[in-house]
Amino acid sequence: MHRSILYPILILAIFFLYIVFDVVFNSNSVPVETPATVRLVITGNMMGAIKECKCPSGQPGGLARRKIILESIKQEMPLPVLIECGSLTDEEIKPFEAELFTSLMVKSDYDIICSYITDLNRLLATHPDPTSVGKLPLMMNNLMSVEKQSRNNLGDKHGSITLTGYPSADESQAGETPWISNLNQTYLMILTFTHMSKLKTEQDILLENDYNLLNWQQFGDQIKQQIDDYRGLTGLVYNWQDRDDEIPLFPADIRTVIPGIDLVIIGGTALVEPEVKSEDGLLTIQPGIYGEYVLIVDLWSENRVEISRFEWEVIPTETVLPDSTFQSIIDSYYSKLEISFE
Repeated sequence: MHRSILYPILILAIFFLYIVFDVVFNSNSVPVETPATVRLVITGNMMGAIKECKCPSGQPGGLARRKIILESIKQEMPLPVLIECGSLTDEEIKPFEAELFTSLMVKSDYDIICSYITDLNRLLATHPDPTSVGKLPLMMNNLMSVEKQSRNNLGDKHGSITLTGYPSADESQAGETPWISNLNQTYLMILTFTHMSKLKTEQDILLENDYNLLNWQQFGDQIKQQIDDYRGLTGLVYNWQDRDDEIPLFPADIRTVIPGIDLVIIGGTALVEPEVKSEDGLLTIQPGIYGEYVLIVDLWSENRVEISRFEWEVIPTETVLPDSTFQSIIDSYYSKLEISFE
């Protein structure tokens, strides 16, 4: 065959092979969505809404509906970090409600529950078996000790309630620190800070005799070494104390006390709708109130040290049917006492 005819055929053959190789070996060049580094699932400020809130709108939420949402999230992405913050109870909590609430929250498999001290005190004071409260994953890093006379109700020397961190000082392994919650090995450290109550009251003065809380500066001094030694994403659950409308949602010196902090989850605010926003590189997260929503926050980190991007969504609890097991437990408690929500 003439050489002048072979050249075009050869060129076409090379071009064809180039296309084939490009498709076969470079198919990964098409952008593929990488999974989030960590998923936070946040609920907050229940205020005693086991079945539904006592607000005028009668929001049909509650723990039975929430259970369905949480299980669905776990199936979608294994090992999310489940956090409950802010006000857990209301002033009218009854013994059977404390027992019911504790049982359902334990079955919900939360990783962290950071409540106000008044909530903890109500549960301990009203629960028929106060030691059962110790099954909750309570995490209040600035709560140092409990001095009340009912101390024996909290268990033995080590206590059945984790009051000083997650894990507690007695549970932590050699070389680990009780102040760091490095959940699911996702390069995420979560610290928690709470107050006596959402609103500064006279009861706080009485509780201060029973519960030893570090103030913000003392808390900073306590965690300084752990913060200096840690490398990874850092978050803080901060239960706001709104003594007046002018008080900031979190301390102005938060970046001084917790250098390199990436996000703050704010419990106890009156913000009804959940909100997630980034300002000056700090992600602020508010979960709403009455447990009306389940808030999902996905975080990506290219270097496992800082957040490269984030996405969030909210799931209204009223959009799902109640979990049948949870609902039967709730109905059983209330039917025995002939109490209705109406």
